[in-house]
Amino acid sequence: ERCWDGFYIKLIKELKSAGTCFVTVKQAVRWFEMRRSLKFIKVDAPGEGMKIELKGERCANLPGLRIRLHNSSEQNKRTGNSYIDTDWCGESEKIYEQ
Repeated sequence: ERCWDGFYIKLIKELKSAGTCFVTVKQAVRWFEMRRSLKFIKVDAPGEGMKIELKGERCANLPGLRIRLHNSSEQNKRTGNSYIDTDWCGESEKIYEQ
């Protein structure tokens, strides 16, 4: 016998404190279906901002999705960030101003 109980209890506590999401297999499958179903309908980049039109259905009991926008090298120099992360919560339009 290896007595792994203490190790796993500590690991789960650490993962929960780090914000890790625990889901069932069915929920994980549904999350990946939600992820694959999100469509980018239209992307406009007027001036310094960006407007993204999205189509998808948000599942209430699952973690949201994250959209990552990569900055141009000029924006990267100006802001010091190579990308911007934002959470998608089911809205049909996202507007980013830089």
